[in-house]
Amino acid sequence: THQVSVNGSSKFLPSESDRKLQAIEEKISRKEAWNRQVQLSALVCLDRAYSQESAVSFHVPGPSPTPVEEPLMHLEFAVSKETIDGEELAELLLSVSSQDTSKPYLAEDALGSIREIVEPVVERWRLLPGPGGMLIWSTILSADLIATAKGAVELGELPEGVSKSGFRFAVRAHYAKAHSLVDATVEGDPVRGLCGTWFVPTADPSGRDICPICAGRYEELDSGGLSPGQ
Repeated sequence: THQVSVNGSSKFLPSESDRKLQAIEEKISRKEAWNRQVQLSALVCLDRAYSQESAVSFHVPGPSPTPVEEPLMHLEFAVSKETIDGEELAELLLSVSSQDTSKPYLAEDALGSIREIVEPVVERWRLLPGPGGMLIWSTILSADLIATAKGAVELGELPEGVSKSGFRFAVRAHYAKAHSLVDATVEGDPVRGLCGTWFVPTADPSGRDICPICAGRYEELDSGGLSPGQ
């Protein structure tokens, strides 16, 4: 004889705890997909701002499964270019004009995702006050990042392996001309290290590892007039 379970088919259906777990997993997946889409959109805006040399607006939506009427925040990408010693220096000005104050954590997540993919080293960003309470984040763009942005536009998706390390603090000091380093430290302007890396000196280089490329070129040159900076 066969025994029939008193629970019938209910034992095969998901329990309340299963449903809650499934809802959480869906929310996390949606948030991760949203972060990736925000980063992709930021690279597209960056590529346009760089190539067209004009400001590009980005109205960031929230991670909702349904269309939202009001964006989470309004951003503007502007790239300023300058040629120094025959090499191009490109600076990004990322302006935050307004945001949904009822969801500050989401706005911070979106802005953090964008900053992370553009320049993951925290110390290479500057925060400047703008008109009317606007906030302006500024950083020097690397040639690799500009190429990555162009590749993202061509692919229509984030290149493989992009932005998996998260924010990090700079761990190496670079050698640069002493007078340039002093001016850059006072004015908050970027300076070019011997290795070719542009950086804004914001930290005490004492105790930091020296960039090996800078160290090698430092030994090849007369050390007079050169100092390490972070």
